[in-house]
Amino acid sequence: MVRRWSVVVVAVLLIFIGLDLAVGRATATPKPQPISGNGPVVVIGVPGLRWQDVSAKDTPELWQLLSLGATGSVSVRAVTTDTCTPTGWLSLSAGVGASPGVGAAACRTKTPQISGHTATWPQWAQWQRDAKGDTTIGALASTMESHRQCVQAVGPGAALAAADEDGKVSHYAASIDTANLSSCAATFVDLGATASAGNASMMSALSTAMGKVPGNATVILTGLSDGAHPTGTGDAHLRVLYAVGPGVPHGRLRSSSTKQAGLLQAADVSATILQRGVPQTGDWPASMTGQPLQVIPSNQSTAAEVQNGRDLDAVLHHEHAVVGWLYVGLGALILAMVLGEWRGWRRQQPSPVWVRPLAIFTSAVPVATFVSTWVPWWRVPPASLWLVVTTAAFAAVLTGAAYAGPWRRSGLGPFLLVGVATMLVLMLDVMNGARLQLVGMLGLQPVLGGRYYGMGNVGFAVLATATLVVATAVAAYLVGKDERRLAAASVLLIGLLASVVDAAPQWGADLGGPPALLVATLLLAALALGLRLTWRRITGIVVVAVALAVLGAVADWLRPAASRTHLGRFVQQLIDGTGWSVIGEKLAADVRLVFGTPATPLVPIALIALIVLMARPSTRPGRSVRGVLSAVPFLREGAVALVTCWAVGFAINDSGVVIPMVGGLIALPVLVGAHTFRESEDVATVVEAPVE
Repeated sequence: MVRRWSVVVVAVLLIFIGLDLAVGRATATPKPQPISGNGPVVVIGVPGLRWQDVSAKDTPELWQLLSLGATGSVSVRAVTTDTCTPTGWLSLSAGVGASPGVGAAACRTKTPQISGHTATWPQWAQWQRDAKGDTTIGALASTMESHRQCVQAVGPGAALAAADEDGKVSHYAASIDTANLSSCAATFVDLGATASAGNASMMSALSTAMGKVPGNATVILTGLSDGAHPTGTGDAHLRVLYAVGPGVPHGRLRSSSTKQAGLLQAADVSATILQRGVPQTGDWPASMTGQPLQVIPSNQSTAAEVQNGRDLDAVLHHEHAVVGWLYVGLGALILAMVLGEWRGWRRQQPSPVWVRPLAIFTSAVPVATFVSTWVPWWRVPPASLWLVVTTAAFAAVLTGAAYAGPWRRSGLGPFLLVGVATMLVLMLDVMNGARLQLVGMLGLQPVLGGRYYGMGNVGFAVLATATLVVATAVAAYLVGKDERRLAAASVLLIGLLASVVDAAPQWGADLGGPPALLVATLLLAALALGLRLTWRRITGIVVVAVALAVLGAVADWLRPAASRTHLGRFVQQLIDGTGWSVIGEKLAADVRLVFGTPATPLVPIALIALIVLMARPSTRPGRSVRGVLSAVPFLREGAVALVTCWAVGFAINDSGVVIPMVGGLIALPVLVGAHTFRESEDVATVVEAPVE
């Protein structure tokens, strides 16, 4: 048995490596190039500009200009889902999204006090106090000035971006007609027109500004915000980001802060300015989250580049609109199968024949939401409908595969196949750029400005739950063969593989997820060995899991500062003494999310109730839970590991409430589907094992 197990393990690892190499080859992109040049940087803001506003017919001058530079889309998210124009300018001045304390006040601002060629914001000191240390508005200009580099503003909005930490703009021009765009290392230009004001006025103002740009300048055109409305437009989208100049190759923009071709954050514009005026990154503001713009060279036409921007915006916009209904739909499917199973139990009849297929289909929906982005459903109206159809189609295909082999004759067999498919899709994705995480309904949601690469909390919940389901199914088979050591070894290999992919800085770059998955993996391995869980063993499991997670974070911290992910930056924050405030902010964010809707407080309540029922099987409700978990050997042990993973993940992550919520949507169909399984005499793959 050991030899056969070893052969299977080696074969699985070789297949996984082969798939990774194939996906890497298929998704490979040219090496990004930095934006070079010694001239000034001119940032032109066109509030609300989207790639849908750009066309050869409506914006012919801009269309022709696009063939000379690099294109991308920018997430302008700062305080709320809708970012007003003043907040967008302030975010550029801070090099990070303006904090909630500043954003609301900034949206109501008008014009600065002007004296000659200088401008001053009287409200600045109050805005700094409102920020409460979360954001240093004016950090960009003050840093540039400390290195004898001036920052100029053209127009009142631009004066928000060019002001120093005292709220003063030393070089101010009221309009582009009176401005000298070569006088300072950086110039912010407020065109006084928005994309929604009409393409004619926007193009007229843009043509005037471009006519005054010196030949050695790097021009960055940015959509800046979701529009000029101070209370938001309800129309959050990605916006245009375009760079052109003598040192800008033709291609797609990216940055190390997003690690995504064609997607940037607003703070990357600030970092690009600082790179030109303050080359030593150690002199940059510590709070800055952006990285300098880079270009992935491309020979694509202007039409293709614009279509790339439109596609990315469309898929994210439609998926964000549908994701709430996804949770409602999954909940309805689970309720239907639970009621069907309960009705059969009350009547002492076999489960309805549709319950088990529905359970498998429901467990396949999460991975199908990622795979559905392989099909350009967003180009065919109504896009939201085709998103649902495409997702359901992939889930149906996976359900069919679950019934296509001998594994269908096992209680957990079909769910093992679905779990393996889920693990493969998510792990191979984050190992090769996390493009599916970026655009998937259960992925990163970059329009909200959270994460742009690696594994998010929702993606982790899907991966961790699938991993533990797979580990449970494999361990159940081996325990039934009385191969407990091999069962424990299998659990460790499966759990550690997923944890490494999730934690590695170059892949998942997840800080809060790996400890939860490692604790659950070690716990499940101990149960596979038949060990009794004492407090000493539980403590040892926690210590080992935390030590491994810390080791990964320190390894990231040892890399150069510009290459670190948030794992290494958090270690540096702990060294600097600011890490505890970060922890406090994350805990506060978790609490706010728990009480953010009437339904979310039910998640921790349900989690606590489940823990109590599993810990007290002698009670009447506890016996019911034990009866469900006894339908398949080793299912109870797997459920213990799952609940442990969710509880730890909920406790140590910001927005951790989504981990048990999403995990439950995957695990409940597994429990119901396993409970519907009934052994038949000719099934040899199902084994009996005592449940402790």
